Amino acid sequence: MKRINLIILMCLTMLATASAQKLTVESMAAVSNDISASQYERKDLNGQACALVKVQLAAMGAQFEGNVIQPVEYKTGEYWVYMTEGSKELHIKHPSFVPLVINFTDYGIKGVEQKVTYVLTLNIPQAGTQPLDDGMRYLAMTVAPANATVYIDNQPQVVQNGTLSMLLSMGSHTYRVESPAYETQSGTFTVGNEKVTLLIKLKSTMATLSVSTGTTGTQIFINDQQRGTSSWQGTLPPGTYRVEGRLAGHRTHRQNVTLASRDQKQLAIPALVAITGMLNVNVQPMNAEVWLDGSRLGTSPDIFRNITVGSHEVELRYTGYTSKKERVTIEEGQTAMLTTSLTRIPSEDAEIEGKTPAQIVSLGYDYNVGRNGKTKDLMKAVKYYRIAAERGDAWGQNNLGVMYRDGKGVTQDYAEAVKWFRKAAEQGNESGQLNLGWQYENGYGVTQDDTEAVKWYRKAAEQGNATGQNNLGNMYSDGKGVTQDHAEAVKWFRKAAEQGNASGQLNLGVMYRDGKGVTQDHAEAVKWFRKAAEQGDASGQLNLGWQYEKGYGVTQDYIEAVKWYRKAAEQGNAMGQNNLGNMYRDGKGVTQDHAEAVKWLRKAAEQGHALGQNNLGVMYETGRGVPQDLTQAKYWYEKSAAQGNELAKQNLKRLQQ
Repeated sequence: MKRINLIILMCLTMLATASAQKLTVESMAAVSNDISASQYERKDLNGQACALVKVQLAAMGAQFEGNVIQPVEYKTGEYWVYMTEGSKELHIKHPSFVPLVINFTDYGIKGVEQKVTYVLTLNIPQAGTQPLDDGMRYLAMTVAPANATVYIDNQPQVVQNGTLSMLLSMGSHTYRVESPAYETQSGTFTVGNEKVTLLIKLKSTMATLSVSTGTTGTQIFINDQQRGTSSWQGTLPPGTYRVEGRLAGHRTHRQNVTLASRDQKQLAIPALVAITGMLNVNVQPMNAEVWLDGSRLGTSPDIFRNITVGSHEVELRYTGYTSKKERVTIEEGQTAMLTTSLTRIPSEDAEIEGKTPAQIVSLGYDYNVGRNGKTKDLMKAVKYYRIAAERGDAWGQNNLGVMYRDGKGVTQDYAEAVKWFRKAAEQGNESGQLNLGWQYENGYGVTQDDTEAVKWYRKAAEQGNATGQNNLGNMYSDGKGVTQDHAEAVKWFRKAAEQGNASGQLNLGVMYRDGKGVTQDHAEAVKWFRKAAEQGDASGQLNLGWQYEKGYGVTQDYIEAVKWYRKAAEQGNAMGQNNLGNMYRDGKGVTQDHAEAVKWLRKAAEQGHALGQNNLGVMYETGRGVPQDLTQAKYWYEKSAAQGNELAKQNLKRLQQ
């Protein structure tokens, strides 16, 4: 019995071996007229361009190992395998074949080269059987809107970012695509010998409603939900809606509107009727200025009419006297009375006696920076900014906000900074608007709110503030607080750049380099990078160096690349330090100097730069520029790998074996 079992086991082993067929190599060569490697360039983890090996194998499910940059793409009848420069071997595994190891040197290739396309042709043994075909083909479907629900053969499917890919058996299938506020679309398709590509774009049933108002600041409510202020335009499902215009101190206007499928309607809310009362102000000294909610009414004594009902802040100002704020309540048809007196500023503030708020701000700036014979005194700067701010001067309010934001002359207090930035911004001060937008974008002193940040950046930008224009461009570029729109980002970057704003010039250069919002144009990118770089912008210097190193938009010039990398590196730019180290390591644009390479790679690595950490690890492992030290190499590989650097992970794994 034992003998019989042994014979059966041997037969099964032989059968399994026989079923695994062997692939053979027909040819392996570079194809000079195939520019796929350059046209569809992919880079390795060091940012170097890869070679492309087209493996002609008409069998899905193959896996490739070696210096392979994932993912591997399967196209009809062949795989596109990107490999790092100098690779000499490729391992191929497939469940239907014996694993195959291909040594490129057997075909006269010492190592694959950057941006070169190779074709590797494999033979599949026929052994009296038909070519491999599992009878399955891919369905590649794109749907709009991206959150639509897709059913294939009445079964729900997973849609990611508006795309669906799945294997289906050959033959006829059904589809159905649904989404709220869109017409459902359904149909059939047939899976044949090739993959099936479907583009399904649902037709919206949404209606468009535009609402305008006759009174600035009117809040627009639709079915008791606030939609906008002063004007609003948006889409709504078909139906009947109650539209209201509300504003404190005014009578609410209400009306209904009915929207049919795909309607486009405009609705005008007339000027709201103010509910008013009167304010009688009698203040000493005579002719003190009377400000109501930040707007100047006139001087005291006087009776001010047509004041909207509700609670108001009254501020009384007079040069040489301390301003005073009072709250008054105005009732419909009634007269509120305010009688008071102001206190003269003590003699220690005689320095500002008789000065206007704008002159007081200027005096505060003198103390802030130490000019016009004043010794720098941040506490005095805060004092005078505060006096001007409390008298309603927008620049005083903005500057006081800056002091609180930066903790200069006062304890740092973001909430207090926001308070003063808002006062300046609401008076139309462009710097106040810019600074208030920055507080909202970063969540300092307020709840983080990109939409509110965009609102204030836009106000500053539309007044021509270059930093506001650049920041608004960033919000459009990143899709923060607005729908991502690269063309709109380019518009605002250009406005900032043309005013000489270095950040705007850098960002405009990036858009031209990457072809975002504009046609890709490396020469135009170089133009704007250079403008930023010549202003001392480290990122502009880094990017200009990269253009010179790669020869994009300029004649390739390693010496110029080194020049700009060095300027960025000397400002502490970690990527500039890493790139300068690489130039010294490779002897590009400078005499090869491994010790100098280590110096700059270390600076980048110590800033936490993942590429710099990995590259410094390589120098320790190979003993270039430093004594060989595998412990140090492991230390830097671990630092880089912890940040997700795949090459560092491979280096660490190899070092630990």
